[in-house]
Amino acid sequence: MDIDLRDLAKKESERVEWKEDGTYDKITQSIVRTLSAFANDIANMGGGYVVCGAKEIKDEYGFPTVSYKGISARKVQELRGKVVQHCLSYVRPSISPIIEELENPDDESTRILIFLSISTQEAHTYRDGE
Repeated sequence: MDIDLRDLAKKESERVEWKEDGTYDKITQSIVRTLSAFANDIANMGGGYVVCGAKEIKDEYGFPTVSYKGISARKVQELRGKVVQHCLSYVRPSISPIIEELENPDDESTRILIFLSISTQEAHTYRDGE
């Protein structure tokens, strides 16, 4: 799948969730909750994207734009594994997000990790035990 970060930055915010940092402990739960909601797709928008390593900010004129912080290669692999495991263990019925890893356009030493959740006809619930 070819995902264009610049194109994603232009999409409606209901379909794209930006996560600046993919390394803190609660991020996996937050990502999987969002993927589960996108799979439910109550607004019938076709699912959605969770973009890790980037955040939405305002430019000097007050318009939304995206800042790319990126995630280290080691953290990318760790986050991928945790999210997939949570999707299988804590979402019923389970979901399998499509995962795309892209170069950070602002820093070649880091990556941007994108999770795509396709909408389904089923009602998904997320339960992590908390």
